[in-house]
This record gives sequence, structure tokens and C-alpha cells, in this order.
Amino acid sequence: WKTTGVFSQQAKALWRLSNFQHSRLNKTKTAVRINLDETSVCLTQCEKRGWLLPEVRKRMWRGESVTGEVKTKAMKTNFSHVCMICDNPDINTALPQVLIFKEDLMSGELLQALKDVAPKHWVLLRQPKAWCNNDAMKKVLAKLEANLVGYRSTHEFI
Repeated sequence: WKTTGVFSQQAKALWRLSNFQHSRLNKTKTAVRINLDETSVCLTQCEKRGWLLPEVRKRMWRGESVTGEVKTKAMKTNFSHVCMICDNPDINTALPQVLIFKEDLMSGELLQALKDVAPKHWVLLRQPKAWCNNDAMKKVLAKLEANLVGYRSTHEFI
């Protein structure tokens, strides 16, 4: 770990912020640290390398194709998963998990059918692009706030 550079400065800034937040905690409440992460999930995995099954190796030796024909548009098709985790197992089950789909990928009817069977703490969004933008993040944070109302009297969130 270098003591200089951008990453070192970011790490120091994060630790300062964490120390500041902990110094301001209400001592009668339990601190809960929440981590939020947004990940783009590609629906068509196009790895060039990897472990090959014996049947695939036999096909390669016979000169047969072992790759699929995938269009560029399909390789760029994705959705976003916004997940949260904390250091309290009871509260973990209340944290929202969010899936953001591109409008072209999922119809409104299919989205509604998924919402009907999804757990209550899940948020499913359909928008022009599958990225977590400001509007999507506002919905995520509103759901987080609503899910944590019952814990606010005894817990403080960082």
C-alpha cells in the first residue's frame, strides 16, 4: 500500500469521514454501518478464456465451432443491481435490493408481474437506460429510509 497517490488520499478521506461520523453518534443508540454498491450485470457473458469441459475440447479437436454467435447489441445488454449490506444481521433483511432494467429489455407487464412476486424490500425499476441515475437513486434512498423507520429509535445509520 503506497502512502502517496490518489488511492491513499481517497482512503484517508474515507477514514476521516468515518471517524467524524462515529464521533457524532448518539451514545444511547447502536451504530449500523451501511454499504451500498451498484453493479452492471451483463446478460451475455463473452469470456475468451476459461476452463473448458472435456466434451468441448473434443469438439475443438474435431474442428467444430465451440463459440456462439452473439450480436454486439446482445453483448451490451445489461441491467443494474444496487445492493446494500450492513453489519447488523437483523437489519440486513430490511435493506432494499434494487434491479434496474432498460425499457427495451422488459415490458411494463413483465415488470409488474415480477413486482407482484418479489420480496417487499426489493425495488424493481424500468427506465430508458439501465444505469443508476439521480432519479433511480432517489427511489433507492426513499425505500431505504422507509425500510429503516422501525429501527431509528434504537439505531443510528452511517
